[in-house]
Amino acid sequence: MASKPPLSPVRFAGSTAYVSGQLPRGEDGKIIKGDMQDQSR
Repeated sequence: MASKPPLSPVRFAGSTAYVSGQLPRGEDGKIIKGDMQDQSR
């Protein structure tokens, strides 16, 4: 299984959510190719 970078997908400060850009990885840890719709399933 591929290693994952140590990133937090979301952090909350009160009612505000701060999200970071994430690599489009599937459950197997591999990069998902394609457009935004393919990557966000």
